[in-house]
Amino acid sequence: DKTLLESVTRTLMNTESGSLGSIYALLLTHPSFVIRVAGIRGIVRNRHYELKGRLQDLKENDRSQAVRKEAGLALEKF
Repeated sequence: DKTLLESVTRTLMNTESGSLGSIYALLLTHPSFVIRVAGIRGIVRNRHYELKGRLQDLKENDRSQAVRKEAGLALEKF
């Protein structure tokens, strides 16, 4: 269910926890740009610096302009 997934993702995006890095990384691979953006925001909120390379890749190569922009903003915050 798309609505349920987006709701869970919004919750994860706003959760502060150092243990969610692997979940955020998984969100970056989702077909929906909304889910990928939420993953990026969760990475920034929780300072998952180990995922900086993944953000760089999204900034340069993602098919969605929104994701590329969000990844660029995230990298500036790091």
